[in-house]
Amino acid sequence: MSWFERNKFKKIRFLVKVRNSLRGKRKKELLTFLFFVFISFCFWSLQWMKESIEADFAIPVRIVNVPKDMLFTSELPKTLNVHVKDKGATIISYYFTRPLPTYDIDFNELSLRKGVATIFPDAIIARLSKKFAVGLQVLSVFPESLTLNFSHGESKVVPVSMVSSITTASACGLSGTIHYSPSHVTVYGPLAQLATIKQLYTETLTIKGIKDTLTTTIKLQKIDGVRIVPDQIAATVPVEPFTEKKIEVLVEGIGTPIGYTMRIFPIKVNLVCYVAISRYNDVKASDFRVGVDFFSMGKSSKIKYPVKLVKSPSFVSKIRIQPTEVEVLMEEANQ
Repeated sequence: MSWFERNKFKKIRFLVKVRNSLRGKRKKELLTFLFFVFISFCFWSLQWMKESIEADFAIPVRIVNVPKDMLFTSELPKTLNVHVKDKGATIISYYFTRPLPTYDIDFNELSLRKGVATIFPDAIIARLSKKFAVGLQVLSVFPESLTLNFSHGESKVVPVSMVSSITTASACGLSGTIHYSPSHVTVYGPLAQLATIKQLYTETLTIKGIKDTLTTTIKLQKIDGVRIVPDQIAATVPVEPFTEKKIEVLVEGIGTPIGYTMRIFPIKVNLVCYVAISRYNDVKASDFRVGVDFFSMGKSSKIKYPVKLVKSPSFVSKIRIQPTEVEVLMEEANQ
């Protein structure tokens, strides 16, 4: 008999033993035991329903009756975490049958001072107690108090700066500047606070190994007590495959004094740069300037001096000059 057949035989024998154990007297004893367990559970449930228990509910928050000329500029929590106490039957009803109340903040009942209103814990608990079933106790709420900021039309337009940390995949690169819109947003809030806001920043856009152009939205960093419209910007990160291009560029003598001629050998060097494939044909030798600076030579008696990059187009990167040094001979011009 194979190992598989022996295992199969053992399983069948075990199932037969289980089936036989449930027959006759043992079966009746098991059913009796389960019946009494069920009865005990029912009695326990009834007792639990009568006892006082504590629970937590997430109560939605909203503000109503705000005049059209008033702007609510603070961040209102979506829910209040309410800790309550009552009989088990009442508590369980809010999980299955009764709808949870909503905590409504009526603007007409607020006491505003310089555009700011604060609702303290006692006031929150008192209002919530009226919305729950009679007898249910509201023990605590979180957050304990609410601070609301309103602006009576005061606004200011400020510029936006994008914060990013972007790396491209190998053989790829940024094919242009990152474009984002809008570049300016409107902020609403108390005049004293608006006076301190000179610029807004986005949340950090972090991307690693990007291979293709990406368009995304970025949230602006929040400021307490201020409303930002819009509160996010659309950004486009232009990325495409890059390739290497090699061109020959003339080496210039920079800062040569009057009456002297700078003889350079070789007079041309190879310049290697990375450029987006779509702009490969746009790269020309005239876009670059390289040279040897007379003032950096000083009184040195060396023959070879480094070649410096003086000018290059913005759409190329990783520029290398070959060779990096050239021979320089200074000749005095004939009078």
